[in-house]
Amino acid sequence: MIDGGGTTLVEGDSTYAAAGHSDVIVSRDHIYQLYHAYKRPRGDAELRITELLFDADGWPLPSAP
Repeated sequence: MIDGGGTTLVEGDSTYAAAGHSDVIVSRDHIYQLYHAYKRPRGDAELRITELLFDADGWPLPSAP
């Protein structure tokens, strides 16, 4: 990653800010990413859960917050 590698999996948008503190869990045949994000404009933190999908080469794909 220091040399420019890596993939951003989740980042803020116009609805959510500061997506971070990610963890990954596996449940049967699915992989999920759990993280928190702050809902704009209130700033209330929410737990976000998205299924982690992969491309044909096995790299994780970015998802919406």
